[in-house]
Amino acid sequence: MHLTDRIIDIPLDEDNILLINSISSALDIVDKPTYEKIKNFKNGKPIGDMKLLGQLKQRGYIFENDSDEDKLINKFSKFHEQMSKFNRNLVFTICPTMGCNLRCVYCFEGDDNLSNPKIMTEGQLHTIFDFIDKTIAEQYELVKNMKVNGEDADPSEIFKAQISIFGGEPLLLKNRPLIEDILEFGKERSLGVSIITNGTTIDKYIDLLKQYDNVAVQITLDGSKSIHDTRRVGVNKTGTFDKIIESVDILDNAGINVHLRTNVNEDNIESISELRDFIIEKGWHNSKNIYPYVAPVMDYCDGKNNSMPESVLYREVLKIEPNLGKEEAVIKTVSAPNINFINEFFTDKKSMKPWKLGYCEATSGGNFVFSPNGDITTCLMLAGHCEELIGTYDDDGVYIKEDLNSKWADRTVTRIERCSKCQFGFLCGGGCPVAAIDLNNDIDCPVCSDIKDTLVEFVTYNKDRIINGEM
Repeated sequence: MHLTDRIIDIPLDEDNILLINSISSALDIVDKPTYEKIKNFKNGKPIGDMKLLGQLKQRGYIFENDSDEDKLINKFSKFHEQMSKFNRNLVFTICPTMGCNLRCVYCFEGDDNLSNPKIMTEGQLHTIFDFIDKTIAEQYELVKNMKVNGEDADPSEIFKAQISIFGGEPLLLKNRPLIEDILEFGKERSLGVSIITNGTTIDKYIDLLKQYDNVAVQITLDGSKSIHDTRRVGVNKTGTFDKIIESVDILDNAGINVHLRTNVNEDNIESISELRDFIIEKGWHNSKNIYPYVAPVMDYCDGKNNSMPESVLYREVLKIEPNLGKEEAVIKTVSAPNINFINEFFTDKKSMKPWKLGYCEATSGGNFVFSPNGDITTCLMLAGHCEELIGTYDDDGVYIKEDLNSKWADRTVTRIERCSKCQFGFLCGGGCPVAAIDLNNDIDCPVCSDIKDTLVEFVTYNKDRIINGEM
């Protein structure tokens, strides 16, 4: 018999240790004497406690041999891969233009994109609409015969589909006819539409936006005025803070959901406390329409190496927002790949929790990003770059190249050898594929995240809830 290497142990207090079994998803709290028995067994000593031995076998910690563990992992892998196909959320991101009226200091899109005046044609847009209809219909067929608790499942409850409008800046005034068509198409198909905008033209679009109840708008506010106006600036280098505040108020008064994002790195983390105070001063924390949150600026966005690991960002935000993750919080959450999954892992009450086989939406097989130059990618960071395409499109059709699509959609920890053996693999998902290509020129070369440290920070913050069985 042998003890799996896929056990993560994190102290909760002086008497208790949390065990996380990344194969079976088991979460168990053990006292120190029990923990010592498990450690001794790992070092070759008999466990001596038959009840404990039985419990460890039942919970997937102990196997008769390596082969039995490998068989279970293979079985679970197939199950999770199959379920991920059934539960695949479809996100169709449409970029009417890659041009933008801002020059944010950490923007990953590059001057060639931001200065590109090209606009998507009506023919291209309607080709995308046809593709959306076809893809949703195919996913519907895939899941329509599924059973949930012995009854036929409602496909709309198994998978979700939505449209995202991105760029460049999608709400430039010249894009308005395209935006009108997208919003109307989303309404006709009962699809949610999210618009990722810098927020500088909301006053010119509010008459259109308030006609639809399926729209949410993401706008970025990067700290206090003195900080924001050095980061998110116009082509003429003028700050945008006052305009963003005006836009959020306009959207809030119109009853439109606003995801108020703050992109954080070392340059503005100290300003988040002031921003929190400002949100309270404005009364936005009491609005049912406004959802403030923070997200990390990735280290490969601006090349300045001033990004913050998720664990550090999480810890620093907790100092500013002690109610993080709770209803009464002003800053609602930290949105980042590891933190998002850890939140789901601990709050999901299913006996079989999901594995994180892929790192992000780009490797889900359900993410399609359409750039106005006719390229299709799976990752927003590659939009308009003519690199790592999964296909192309024009006025006449969409042409997905299955070998290129599979390169992304099939990138799981089971395909990446180092990840398949790692105790954190099924919690991490193999790291960012774009970073893997950028750093190693190989999508299957893992880029290790700080999943371990992030887990420790999360468990430490939530230890009382974990001990009390509230998670």
